[in-house]
Amino acid sequence: MEIGYDRAMASKKQKDGRGGARPGSGRPALLEDRVRFMVHLERSDLESLQELADQDAVSVGKVIRDILSRSLRRRQR
Repeated sequence: MEIGYDRAMASKKQKDGRGGARPGSGRPALLEDRVRFMVHLERSDLESLQELADQDAVSVGKVIRDILSRSLRRRQR
């Protein structure tokens, strides 16, 4: 047995594959080129959005994106 043997030093020598991003790891991105945008809503509108989100088991953000996308597509026709 070596005198002054340090386990921490021994573990630093061995790579265990941990740390850093790995290809395919993590949650997939919902949007490709996303931008953060703030909007103020009436409380009643937010409550209605939350109810819709709960019914579909999705986030309020997804409900808003879907409504906005449908509206924009209709206007472009």
